[in-house]
Amino acid sequence: MCVGCSVQFNSSSVFNNKKTSGNALPQQRNSIAMKTIELVKTFNLYRDVDEFVLGRVKSLATSQIGFSFAGHNTSCACGVKEPHVPHERGTYSTVRNGELEYFCLGIEGEVEGQHLHIVVEKYRGGSPESAARTSGYSFFTPDEEKLPVPA
Repeated sequence: MCVGCSVQFNSSSVFNNKKTSGNALPQQRNSIAMKTIELVKTFNLYRDVDEFVLGRVKSLATSQIGFSFAGHNTSCACGVKEPHVPHERGTYSTVRNGELEYFCLGIEGEVEGQHLHIVVEKYRGGSPESAARTSGYSFFTPDEEKLPVPA
């Protein structure tokens, strides 16, 4: 039992048992996932888990297309309805911030036999005093290797 909380687990059976590796039965994996979720909730590890997963995804994505924009988010106003990568749509000048960009954050989906994933790492919405700013990356995976969506 963990001091200060009501979570009970045997770390050697959860994390070191070879039977619960990637070859584990679905029921065993579900049990491990539920224990992991319980620990994340108990210790408020949401940010740590997000950072770890994003870092891991970034390391697995072999050909990343990075983006960074400052200006006005015009997503879906570019007229392209099919999946596409984030892109600049044009520029405009301001007295306060100089030249800024009209940008589109793209649309995820199937593109020529591959799946386009878009990861927005940072986003700050704009206001009359400050331009919107965003950065992240996109990458493609073959259809048969789509990233799993948690149930």
